[in-house]
Amino acid sequence: MSKKSSDDKKSSSNSLNFGRLLGIITRFSGNSRRIFLMAALMLILEALTALQIPNVIGYVVDYVTQYVLHNVPAKDPLPASILEHYLGFHSGIDPVWETVALTTLGIIFLTMLNSLFDSLTEIYLAQGGRKVGYNMRVFIYGHLQKLSLSFYGQSRTGDLLTRVTSDISAVEEFIVSNLADFLYAVVFLISAFVLMMQKSSGVWKKSGELGVFLIPLIAVLILPMMALIMNYFTGRIKAASKKLRSTEGELASAAQEMLSSIRVCRCMARGAMNNLSFQARVRKP
Repeated sequence: MSKKSSDDKKSSSNSLNFGRLLGIITRFSGNSRRIFLMAALMLILEALTALQIPNVIGYVVDYVTQYVLHNVPAKDPLPASILEHYLGFHSGIDPVWETVALTTLGIIFLTMLNSLFDSLTEIYLAQGGRKVGYNMRVFIYGHLQKLSLSFYGQSRTGDLLTRVTSDISAVEEFIVSNLADFLYAVVFLISAFVLMMQKSSGVWKKSGELGVFLIPLIAVLILPMMALIMNYFTGRIKAASKKLRSTEGELASAAQEMLSSIRVCRCMARGAMNNLSFQARVRKP
């Protein structure tokens, strides 16, 4: 098989495994799908609040540039007083201090909301991940009861124990820790691109220069490069993970055999020999 076909197979395998993982989460979520929907909603709100904080900071910078440094543009200047412009209410405070105070409170409020949505996302995903792990363990344990004796003759006990314990724990850990980061990155990138296009479109309507779309286009062109780098390292991490899982199954089998025959080993004084054999398995790369 050529190198190109091998890389194509690896890439399709990565996408297949990710789709399979999402299928597993959907299948074993059971009655906790509402929890995952709430987690997705919290993720979207978290991304939106994170994007609004730079907008407020940008407003403060523009306001200070216009009214403190006296660099007011001829077209579309910012309102001198936010309350008076939007609510028709005059607070009696200097407009500069009023704007700085309101925008500071807005940044604090958005930061608090962002932290709240982040915490709620982690709580919902933790609940959903534990539920998925519970359903998977119950299903696998029931499935093992139905398999033929020939299957157990061909399989190592340690591998089966690893599937029921470590592998399911890895799925739980992915849902609780990594799934939120992955989905947040996707939502944040899409929202940021839409916001950049909206800002660039507004500037283009006023100036008529197409160069304002350069920044969003550069951001889009960077994404495929990042995807290729991630795909490369994902393949290497996956290969190392498979090797580690195989080693864990072998060590679990060795430990299970030793514990099941501990009385015989003690009677025949084979403890030292078994210890050397186990050390050799642990050191094996």
